Amino acid sequence: MTTSISAGTAPDSGDEPKAFRPYSDVEYHFTSDTSSMPNIRQYLKDTWDRRHFVVATAKADLRGPRSRTGLGELWAVADPLFQAGIYWFVISTIRGGGGNQTARLTILISGIFMWALTSTILGAGGRSIIRNKSLVLNTQFPRILLPITEVYKGLLDLGPSLIVYAIIHVLLGAPIGPGVALLPLLIVIQVVMSTGTALIFATLVVFISDMSNTLDYMMRVMFFTTPILFPVSSLGSGLLATVLRVNPFFSLFACFQAVVLGGIPSPSDLAQAIFWACLLMFVGFRLFVSRERGFALRL
Repeated sequence: MTTSISAGTAPDSGDEPKAFRPYSDVEYHFTSDTSSMPNIRQYLKDTWDRRHFVVATAKADLRGPRSRTGLGELWAVADPLFQAGIYWFVISTIRGGGGNQTARLTILISGIFMWALTSTILGAGGRSIIRNKSLVLNTQFPRILLPITEVYKGLLDLGPSLIVYAIIHVLLGAPIGPGVALLPLLIVIQVVMSTGTALIFATLVVFISDMSNTLDYMMRVMFFTTPILFPVSSLGSGLLATVLRVNPFFSLFACFQAVVLGGIPSPSDLAQAIFWACLLMFVGFRLFVSRERGFALRL
């Protein structure tokens, strides 16, 4: 969108002459400039200077709805447990009680707990711009702060979830192996991968109509094609395993499975997870930052 304004002399509309600025050939062009990247160093500095906004907004968003529920702060833990119970019932009914039940239950509960972080970042982060439409239209700040706020909210929920899962892991008698040392690295990879994907979604939701509704279906597809409800070992090395690995989160949750089962993630799965995280963050950051100045025209 481009608007041109020319300074000039207007004719008198009344009986008395009015003074106008002398005519000028200068034209002023106002453009949204939606495709160029800003100064990245300055952009990151502006974002860091407003980090307190992220902390305060995330805590306020979490405190508000939870203060009105009976579960309160336990909701972040109760919801994944409830989902795990439902899926466990369905899977056990369909597949029966054969196999290593402890391993299956460990994979299921740990996968749903860890997916809750990604689900929060993708769902809320993908809609963060349109959900804060009035703030975007009336305030000047780096728009990336809005998806980052949802990332911080997910991390606040992750702490209690990890503690509860650790207790469940011990009660189930699941093995604890050397792969636990890689868990912090895997969480960092997950945050980077989820944030990059959320930035892509947040941009697409603004520029593509009905993308907000499509987002739920895309997340559902990613959930069922990620090794959460099934062990990676059950896929073998056939065509199905190859197709499922198109999902960027497949290799990451394959690493999580190896850790909770007492093993060590395979170097190939770990390398693929790192590759996807770096690629999605690079693409997501560039897409979001280069287009954010055009958000106001689309909202």
